[in-house]
Amino acid sequence: MDMHHSFSPSAEWRAARESELEFIEMARAIRDLARELGVAPDQAVDRLAERGLPAALSLLAEQAGPTVEARFLQRRAQAATTHRPL
Repeated sequence: MDMHHSFSPSAEWRAARESELEFIEMARAIRDLARELGVAPDQAVDRLAERGLPAALSLLAEQAGPTVEARFLQRRAQAATTHRPL
């Protein structure tokens, strides 16, 4: 049985929702980090949406250097323990 047939509609919905929540959490971390670094938050989030996480981190690394990925991961870890409203 292929993967398409193994999903139920509710499982597909849950997977899509989890993906959406993951993107929202990434966008928050990118936005917050951009503000901290003095980069336009909208520009960083747009880069995330258009080209993905590596491109957004690259944009921020132009300001902060190679430590930006570690700072992003630290923010994600903090967000996992702190719930903020959507």
